[in-house]
Amino acid sequence: MSARSEISTRCVLVAGAGRSGTTWLGKLLDASPNVLYKHEPDNWAALPWFRDLPSRLDPGAGEPAHADTLATALEAAFWTHCLHFIRPPDFRKDFLRPAPWAAWNLGLRTLRKLGVRRDPKLRIPNLLLRQPLDEIVFVWKSVTSNLRLAWMHQQLPDMHKVLILRHPGGYLSSWLRGARREGWTGFGDKRRLSSTVLPFPRPEHEKYAEAYEHGTDFERELIYWIVANETPLLELKEGRDLHVVVYEDLCLEPAREVRRIYDYCGLAFGPQTEQFIAASTSSHDEGYHAVFKNPAKTAYQWRDELDAEQQRTVARYLEGTSLAHYWSRSEGSG
Repeated sequence: MSARSEISTRCVLVAGAGRSGTTWLGKLLDASPNVLYKHEPDNWAALPWFRDLPSRLDPGAGEPAHADTLATALEAAFWTHCLHFIRPPDFRKDFLRPAPWAAWNLGLRTLRKLGVRRDPKLRIPNLLLRQPLDEIVFVWKSVTSNLRLAWMHQQLPDMHKVLILRHPGGYLSSWLRGARREGWTGFGDKRRLSSTVLPFPRPEHEKYAEAYEHGTDFERELIYWIVANETPLLELKEGRDLHVVVYEDLCLEPAREVRRIYDYCGLAFGPQTEQFIAASTSSHDEGYHAVFKNPAKTAYQWRDELDAEQQRTVARYLEGTSLAHYWSRSEGSG
């Protein structure tokens, strides 16, 4: 078995547009005692592993080099430990020896306190592990991989891919809340979006060219949401190739949806995951990045935060996509 196919068989990618619940979903998978989880290893500017892998790929350009980069990056993200990953796991892990792991992390923290500027990129020593490598599932979450999911599937067909979709009203409302509370800038900004959105990856999206160029920031951000979420679903078959999670369904039926995800990924649903589901849905933290939220509140909070004209715009655009059916059975359809 090649290195590329070997990493593929034990790898799960959690993908989604930002502000779509990817962090919560990643932690729901991290709750498995057999999962080694990394939070956006492709989004750390200081870590070079994914640097040569753009957020979108022209399938005809540089594919062999990108394929090698992907395999190398995944191996590095899986087994490399550095000053950016020194916090202990949030959950008990069957494959880790707790005392040696704590000592290893203490050493890395000491290096950081001593002012080490160049992060050591060190492979996790085997003495920290008490299970064979091929029994450990690697889960990584990304908010930059939607437009390369089909290409990744070509390179790593055995990699489990989970795409989370959040109603565009919820995505836009969360973005605007971040601008108000966290001082975020760039909502609907062409300089931020064009390198990802343009040229449109699918002919179905050419109809948005005029609105993208001359419309409001709200429309432009909405068009980004459509392109980022519709593209992988037009290119991959939902099922074995791609497991789709609707954020609102996850909020309202978390245990049911997480069991389905675990089944797709080949993970055993156990008490540790069950306890985290209960904990993360039974209290509400108003912190913007918190994962402990009242799901009944967060699922449709956008209906109280977007004004009537914004909601009509969302409904009009959503109706013209292949994504609308994901919310047609729920209150979130707008």
